[in-house]
Amino acid sequence: MDWAVGVVETPAERVREVLTEIDRAYLLIVNTPDECVIGGQGSAVQEAVEKLGCPFHPLEGVTTVHCEFAEAVGQEYRDLHVLDTRPPEGMRFYSGAWGEAYD
Repeated sequence: MDWAVGVVETPAERVREVLTEIDRAYLLIVNTPDECVIGGQGSAVQEAVEKLGCPFHPLEGVTTVHCEFAEAVGQEYRDLHVLDTRPPEGMRFYSGAWGEAYD
């Protein structure tokens, strides 16, 4: 598939409306109330951008993992990223959010 992905400056509600009319274009991420990431087949994404009539900022090197297109290999993709890890002995790790060490 000719995959394209990018940021659009428009509310998710508007993106959802437009995407109901277009096959192979997906709402991938809602960043803010007025900014989303869309992706899909290049021509479908282009059609969506034209219908949305908003700025489009293409992204490079982004995968398809946030849409139904990846479901066929979902478990294999997850397994690829689940690794057996162990913290090094004698080292403490801290949480910036908690302001304390993980125990």
